[in-house]
Amino acid sequence: MKKLISAIFIISLALSGEQQIGQLNGFDVSLNRVVLKVSAEIAPKLGQEAPLTIEFSPELKSYIKDMKNPLFSPLFQGYKDFNGLHYTHDLHQYY
Repeated sequence: MKKLISAIFIISLALSGEQQIGQLNGFDVSLNRVVLKVSAEIAPKLGQEAPLTIEFSPELKSYIKDMKNPLFSPLFQGYKDFNGLHYTHDLHQYY
């Protein structure tokens, strides 16, 4: 059991290396990541349609151009397998 806890701790440290956490209004927030919710009219049905690219918004593209290693992608890794339940809860709208 002690080995399992140690392994989980080490893996957690390795995976969280780049994320910086801070406090905002009593909540833990990432200081180097932004999550956007795209309007339903614009958001493609992930799993059925290709995800948006940064090219969809010239304003957003110009805003992030000076950021170090900007990445624009769907928030959820399993988006290729989204179905009706995911769409009902608007998960396809988060980037």
